[in-house]
Amino acid sequence: MANIMRFNRKKHQLLKRLAEKYSRLKEEKDSVPGIEAGIPYSEIRSLLKITEHQRKLLLAEMRKAEEVVEFKKDDWYGCYINPSNGLESLSNKKYQVRNRKIIKDGLIDFVQIAVPVLSLLITILVIVRDDSKRNSEIEAIEEKIEKLQNRINDLESTEVKD
Repeated sequence: MANIMRFNRKKHQLLKRLAEKYSRLKEEKDSVPGIEAGIPYSEIRSLLKITEHQRKLLLAEMRKAEEVVEFKKDDWYGCYINPSNGLESLSNKKYQVRNRKIIKDGLIDFVQIAVPVLSLLITILVIVRDDSKRNSEIEAIEEKIEKLQNRINDLESTEVKD
């Protein structure tokens, strides 16, 4: 779960960086940029602090969702944001929403386990406490009975003397 969330954060971070470069070039050139808005794989690895294998995994889903477009320019490879799907995913905070859902689902699972367990513990505590309360009540009643018995004995012994 932690790895998935970390990858989601990195995907969002990459989309954000690609969108910033895309928007900057679009404003400067007054046209829709393509490869020039791309970032080399080496820069992606250093930006996100990931290995080559992790970069491939990261971009695989983004490529499948058509959020990024991969390309080869001269002697380097890179990717740029797909203006339709990539910008939409960024503006909808797709990967941040996924992380929130993971957290929410985890909390729901925890609560579904914790509430019955806590209910059981509270029930056990009430029963145990109730038993000790009953024991103390029984002891108090026994003391009263003993006092009454002593009074009765005292009265009987005084009646016999009279």
